[in-house]
Amino acid sequence: MSQPGAPTPAPAPGEPLAAPGGFAAALIQARWSALRMVRGRTVWVAWIFALLPVGFTMVMAQSGHSAAWKDVAFPLSMLIGVIAPLFMASSMAEEIEDRTFTYLWSRPIPRWSVVVGKLMAAAPISAGILSVSTAACFALAEGGTPDLLARGVAAALCGAVTTCAVAGGLAIGVPRAGLGATYAYLLALDYPVGWLPFSLRNLSVTYQVRQVAGAGEVDGGVVPAVFWLLGIAALWLAIGLTRLARAEFSSGER
Repeated sequence: MSQPGAPTPAPAPGEPLAAPGGFAAALIQARWSALRMVRGRTVWVAWIFALLPVGFTMVMAQSGHSAAWKDVAFPLSMLIGVIAPLFMASSMAEEIEDRTFTYLWSRPIPRWSVVVGKLMAAAPISAGILSVSTAACFALAEGGTPDLLARGVAAALCGAVTTCAVAGGLAIGVPRAGLGATYAYLLALDYPVGWLPFSLRNLSVTYQVRQVAGAGEVDGGVVPAVFWLLGIAALWLAIGLTRLARAEFSSGER
């Protein structure tokens, strides 16, 4: 019997290596996915999009109009719905096009670890880009306070995580058009629902992002909005992972 703390003996020649656990597999996938994301062209496209709200704020300020924080926060909330899916849905689409998923699903690792790993990679990268854009817009806006800056960065972080989860769920359900499906959902459903004058708007990511940022029509507070965003993210992840657990991925599915 091995002593506590003793190193694990190496497997005998010909003995198969033990498969990593679910969390370890997710970390491996996260590292690999993050490297591909930062080295690919998607990150440059994301930075170009991130400059658009900054340019909008500069134009507002130079034209003599008041670039108030609430005016700036709206394009920032839309930016979250553009950048986060770029990383999450595009990364999953690349795996499907390259048939990598077919190989991964055949390995003795939990299927959810691949999706969670991609979420762990896509959310911080998109959140970092969004936070930089938010801080730049805040510096150019008028009437901002340190509290609003903190709320704006928090909105970027929470919105990135939630939108990545939405993109992941849709990419699993529509594997060949995950990015398009995510944009269609956000533009055709999420944005309009967020402007409804009744409680259904609580299901909108963009509405809750504006609440966290302190740019909503009525300030409902940060904590309730964060919990709503976490609930939306959990719902979409549950939908995607449920579909994933039942799906059959063969070499013919891309």
